[in-house]
Amino acid sequence: MKRLALLALLCLLVGPLTVVRAGKVLLLPLPEDNSHIFVLRRIYDELTQRGHNAYMLVPPGDVPRLTAIDKGENVSHITFNIESMDLQRVALTLSSSSHGPKDIDLVMKLWHAQCDTLLSDADLMERLQADKPDVILGIPFFSCTSLLGAKLGVPYMYLLPTGMLGNAHMSSIWSGSGRDFHIAPRLATVADMHVHASHPLTFFQRMQNAWTFANIHQHDYRVLRPTMLNLQRKHGIDLTAPEARRLQSLTLMSADMALETPRPLPPTVKMVGPILAKPAKPLPSDLQEFMDGAGENGVVLISLGTLAQFGRDEMQMIASALKRLPARTLWKLSSREVEAAGGLEALNLTENVKVVSWVPQNDVLGHPRTRAFLSHCGSNGMYEAVYHGVPIVAMPFFADQPMNAQKVVSKGMAAMLPREGLTAEGVYDALTRVLEDGSYRAAAAKLSKRIRSRKRTPLQEAADWVEHVLDTSGEPYLQLPDEDMNFIVRTSLDVIAAYLAIAVSSLSLGVILVQWIVGSALPKLKGLAGWKEKIV
Repeated sequence: MKRLALLALLCLLVGPLTVVRAGKVLLLPLPEDNSHIFVLRRIYDELTQRGHNAYMLVPPGDVPRLTAIDKGENVSHITFNIESMDLQRVALTLSSSSHGPKDIDLVMKLWHAQCDTLLSDADLMERLQADKPDVILGIPFFSCTSLLGAKLGVPYMYLLPTGMLGNAHMSSIWSGSGRDFHIAPRLATVADMHVHASHPLTFFQRMQNAWTFANIHQHDYRVLRPTMLNLQRKHGIDLTAPEARRLQSLTLMSADMALETPRPLPPTVKMVGPILAKPAKPLPSDLQEFMDGAGENGVVLISLGTLAQFGRDEMQMIASALKRLPARTLWKLSSREVEAAGGLEALNLTENVKVVSWVPQNDVLGHPRTRAFLSHCGSNGMYEAVYHGVPIVAMPFFADQPMNAQKVVSKGMAAMLPREGLTAEGVYDALTRVLEDGSYRAAAAKLSKRIRSRKRTPLQEAADWVEHVLDTSGEPYLQLPDEDMNFIVRTSLDVIAAYLAIAVSSLSLGVILVQWIVGSALPKLKGLAGWKEKIV
C-alpha cells in the first residue's frame, strides 16, 4: 500500500509537468531606441528564465542600454557595426516639424540603410548561418526583422510595442512593402495616426480618415516601397515568395483593448497587453523619502521618456507653473535639457520640485502618493499610467504620441496640453484640473481594473507565444487563406465583375426582348383595331 501511495504521489507531482524544448531566440531591437530595447529586454529575461537560449543583435552603442534596466546584469548579445543615426537628434527634428511624409521618409530610409549594413556584413551573416536561431523576434519598423528571417530561412515574429497605429500603418495594400500585419482597415471607426480623433468619428473626420489612408498608400507606393524592394533585390530576397511569406509567424502587440478602439484581428495577431507595466517595486531611498513626505497633496511626475525633449521656453513655463502647485513634483530632465535651460539655476525651482536624470517610471507611477503624470504619451509610459490608475496631462510631440494622447483623453483619464501656444497659465490650469477633478482619477481607476484583469501577465503571454512558435517550428497554420491571393481575388472584384456582367447582360436582353415584343406586336394590334372599326 505504501508503494502504491508513493507511486500515486509521484504521478501527481510529475503529471502536470510538460516538456518544453529549449529554443534559440534572436531578439532584434530597433537600433538606438531605448523604449523598444526595454520591452525586448523584459522578454529576453522571461525566456532565459524558462531555459531558452536568447540573445540580442544590437549595434555597439546599444550594449549599455541592455543593462540599464537592471543595473548590470549581463545580456547575451551579438554586435553589428552601423553608422549611427543619432535617433534623439532625429526625434528633435520631428518634434519641431509637422511630421509629414518627408519626415517619415527620413527615418525609414535611415533604418533601411542600417539594415543594408547589417545584411552586408559577411562575417556576421556567416556566423548567423552557421548557428541559426530557431526564431527571430523583432520590431516591425526595422526592415531587417523580415529580411533577416527570409535570408536565414527561419520563422520570424513581430513585436509591435506601440499599440494600434490606425489603418494605413497597420497593413500595406502593396505586396513587398514589408508592412504586413494583415489587419483589415476600419475607416469608419478607427482613426488613423495623423487624424487625431476618436470614435465616434464625424462625417468630416471620416472623410479626412479616408483621404489620409489613400495618401499614405500612394506615398508608400512611390517612395518607401521602391526603397524596400531595392534592398530585397540587393540581398537576393523576395518577401512576396510563398516560402518567404510563410516564415512570418505571429505579431505580438503590447497593447490592450481597454484603451484601443475595438476591431477584428487576424489569428496571427496576439494582443498580449502592456509588457512593461507591472506592480511597483520599492524605490531608491532618496526617491522613497521624497514621495512619502508629499502628504495628501501627493506628487506630480513629469517625464518625456527617452527621445522627446523639452525646449528652453517650455521648461521655463513649466517651472513657473510648478511654483503655484501644492503638490510636489518629480521632474526627469536629461543632461541635454538641463544644458538647454542654461542650468537648473535658470529654472529657479522651488523646494517642492526634485529634478532627476533618470527615474524608475513604472515604480513611481505605482506609488500611492503619485497624483498625476505630465507625459508626452509614449506608448510605454501611457500604459504604465493606465495600469497604475494615474491621470495624465498629455503633451504629445510626434509619431504615435498625438494618437496615444487622443486615446486617454477620449477615455476621460487625461487632459490635453498642446505644445503650440504653451503658457505657464495653461500648464497650471491643466495640472490643477487633473489634480482636483475626481472624474479623471475615477476613469483611470476603471481602466486600471480592466487592464489588470488577466489570468496571465502580458510578459508571460508574450513568452508563451514565442514558445508556441518554437514548439510548432513556426508553422503558418494561423495565416489567413487570403494572404496567398492577389488583390482582385482577395477582394472578390472578379466575382463582383462577373455578377455585374450577368446583371447588365440580363438587363440588356430584357430590353431587347421588350423591344422585339413591342415591335412585332404593335403592328398587329393596330391592324386589329382597324378591323374592328370596319365592322362597326
